[in-house]
Amino acid sequence: MNSTANETLRSNLSQCINHGNYPMIDSMVTVLKISIFLFAFAVSIIGNLSISYIVIRTRRLWTYTNIMMVNYSAVTILSVISTLLQFISDFSYNSTWPFGEFLCKITHSTFIVAVIVSAFSIILMCYARFCAFCTPLQAQPNRRQAVYCIIVIWITGISYMLPYTIILTVKKYGVSSYCILYPLPGINSIRAVYDFSLFFFTYTVPIVIVAFFNIQILRNINDLSIDSVSSGQGESSDGLRCHQRVRRIDQVKLKLRKMSFAIFIVYLMVWLPFWIYVILINTKLMELITIAYSKYDCHMRSKILMIRVLTKYLTCFDSVANIFICYFYNPPFNIAMKSILCFKSRKQRIIPVNI
Repeated sequence: MNSTANETLRSNLSQCINHGNYPMIDSMVTVLKISIFLFAFAVSIIGNLSISYIVIRTRRLWTYTNIMMVNYSAVTILSVISTLLQFISDFSYNSTWPFGEFLCKITHSTFIVAVIVSAFSIILMCYARFCAFCTPLQAQPNRRQAVYCIIVIWITGISYMLPYTIILTVKKYGVSSYCILYPLPGINSIRAVYDFSLFFFTYTVPIVIVAFFNIQILRNINDLSIDSVSSGQGESSDGLRCHQRVRRIDQVKLKLRKMSFAIFIVYLMVWLPFWIYVILINTKLMELITIAYSKYDCHMRSKILMIRVLTKYLTCFDSVANIFICYFYNPPFNIAMKSILCFKSRKQRIIPVNI
């Protein structure tokens, strides 16, 4: 905040109303934050490691979509681990930073790589479903292309992260150290442009692209339904068996499309509160809200900081949802998972379709 805003805030706080319920709210929110983070951390690590293990162990699952799913799981694990030190800093050290400058730079900038890699992994999963439905007779994305795409995505994410990493520093105020952005001239304007660009490429662009892919797929599905009804009458037994096999494959492809779309919807939902908070900060609206309501509530500023922490921890649920979505909407993965958990031999494992 600027000096005028600080003076206004101090004036409001000097005559604010203390409702007396803040300590109780603070303790309840603290318990909620700890519960959310520990649950998300445990489920994310165990679940996403399980996804990666099952796909890597089962060769029939080495498809473009599943390789992208492993990449998505890997980056969500990285994101949750990087949040661990921030969690410890918030609750054990009262938001100060005792871990040094290197970890300050790494842990506070990892979310940039995470959101970029997550967004483009989802786009590419949806692209693979688009190709499977709309251009089935053309060459489909393969494993080698998946590896190339992953390399490009990670290079892009790390490149975009570097400027933010460079200007992060540890600054001492009295006896306490804090991980903050280096106070360069015009840093607030630079940060706003940086954040809005990240929001555009990792939130707005995916919405447009994924919507386009799914609209095309739905049109294609409707056309195929009409064709299958008209051609399914009067077939021979061999033709009927072939038709049934194609239909089973289409059902698996349809479930995989639902998987990609479900992952995308969860991604939008868990990141939306975070981006709303960032936009309010960069447009100075949060500053105006704090000043306006601080005269009615002495703890308004602390409550806004609570919201900031909760939006950050909410993004961890992006990785929690992966496990359940894969289990219910990825039939080959579901069968492989059940066979591994039941300790069946490799000969007994059946993967229905390799797509």
